[in-house]
Amino acid sequence: MYDPMTVAFEIKMPWPRKTTGMNGYKYYPPLVTIWHVDPERRGDDDSCDWWGSHRKLNAKEKAIVEQMWVMESTLDNRPFYPDHRAHKDFQELKRLVREWQRRPRFRWRPRWHFWHWKIQIPVVQDLKRWLWSRCKKCGKGFPWGYAPCSDSWNAPGPRWFRGERDVYHHNCADPKDYGIACESKQ
Repeated sequence: MYDPMTVAFEIKMPWPRKTTGMNGYKYYPPLVTIWHVDPERRGDDDSCDWWGSHRKLNAKEKAIVEQMWVMESTLDNRPFYPDHRAHKDFQELKRLVREWQRRPRFRWRPRWHFWHWKIQIPVVQDLKRWLWSRCKKCGKGFPWGYAPCSDSWNAPGPRWFRGERDVYHHNCADPKDYGIACESKQ
């Protein structure tokens, strides 16, 4: 399973944080990030059909898709792959069929499923960690913008319920004792 969360929108800060690189690239950090959290109703991470590939097919479309699968299994493998003329000709046919399958139709894009949204405000998260989070080992707080180590991925229960129970300073955490992974310092 993959993470069911996908970024739907980002509202960037109007001023850049810093200029990096040789070409003077400016980084605008997000002020607000809106995530689409897939409910995973069908047992996969794309039950909202983010890519538009889960529509129902009629009998002719099913037959075309099945034959395309047979042709892909044959022509996209050796001895035809990668230099044979049949393989190269099939790539154009495959592109056209994929384009036909994704023909326009009305549907609510998952980006607009506001009932699945989770809003993340990094400044509020940093403020919450700075004010109330404490290291489980030493009991001290974290500096502003610090990214502590956590074992919340290994905790039982759904991730939205777990929150941030056990967090550690990098020098307080011993990965072999706690079974955790440390993030790099921001």
